Amino acid sequence: MMSYNELISTVEWIHHSEHSCLLIHKNGSKSVRNALFNYYGQDNLNCYTIPNQRGMYWTVIRNPIDRVISGLAFDMKVCPTATEEQIIENIEKSLYGLPSPLFRTEPILHENHTFSQSCYLINNPIDFYVDISDLTPFLTANFNHNTSYMIDYDKSRENYNKAEEVINKFGMNRLKDLLAFDIYLYEKIMSSGNLWKWQHGKVFL
Repeated sequence: MMSYNELISTVEWIHHSEHSCLLIHKNGSKSVRNALFNYYGQDNLNCYTIPNQRGMYWTVIRNPIDRVISGLAFDMKVCPTATEEQIIENIEKSLYGLPSPLFRTEPILHENHTFSQSCYLINNPIDFYVDISDLTPFLTANFNHNTSYMIDYDKSRENYNKAEEVINKFGMNRLKDLLAFDIYLYEKIMSSGNLWKWQHGKVFL
């Protein structure tokens, strides 16, 4: 799994001349990437790990509890041989990218899908945020993009209920304690003036 330093050095940004988007795993990143590629054309976009231009910086955020469950569902889908006991034993490690023998059997899982959301947000310049619950109207208003066909793009929804059961056995209160800073940061952003709402409509010319 990626360490914190490895994650920070390899976060993915998509840049256009007017704005840059920080992609966060399990926060609609495939929908955002497709929307930008379709709207601007892939040749008019650049992907960098470190922003090298000014403009408007934005990203998509998600309720930390729901994001962890969704990320765990994805990892369970691509690593079906993992036992429930193994998953429970490794949940805490997975939140912080600590070395773990679990979820290492597939190359895609070198990208940790339950890594703490705050690790993406800290030390990255963000001007405004879009909550994932508003992602469809945001992409429609700004990029004429319909995300309905992207629902459950990675086919992990079938494991969502299983992931919820595993989390409940791990302990929801325990998970909330581990995600205390993520939850605090998410709630602060949700109550801030930096959050896109449908009334804001189109923000990119």
